[in-house]
Amino acid sequence: GTLEYTALTQLNVGDSATYSGLATIDDQITIIVPTDLTDEDAVRVDYVDTDGEGIQTQIGDQVDAPTHSGIVSFDDSNYKVADTVTVTLTDADLNTDSDTTEVYTLAADSINGDRIGEHG
Repeated sequence: GTLEYTALTQLNVGDSATYSGLATIDDQITIIVPTDLTDEDAVRVDYVDTDGEGIQTQIGDQVDAPTHSGIVSFDDSNYKVADTVTVTLTDADLNTDSDTTEVYTLAADSINGDRIGEHG
């Protein structure tokens, strides 16, 4: 079987779709990981395998399920008026669809103030 997990983030923790479709007892398990699960706290699967002669053998495996913190960096430490600022957001948990490149935009204007959000 397989085991897949979804790490909770500020983007998906309040979304009911995050919790639908979980299969915690199955041959294709899906679970929620609320925080780092590493070392002795790592996800562990144990099951009993019965061979053709009826002999049962306990089998287990454990694997880390790490989560990450986001990092925002700038391309320079000082800027002048009209300079272009490049902001890089690095967050391994933010990419919720590996087949899609997400673009986040930052807009500043005197009417709405600063805002940041997902583009498209």
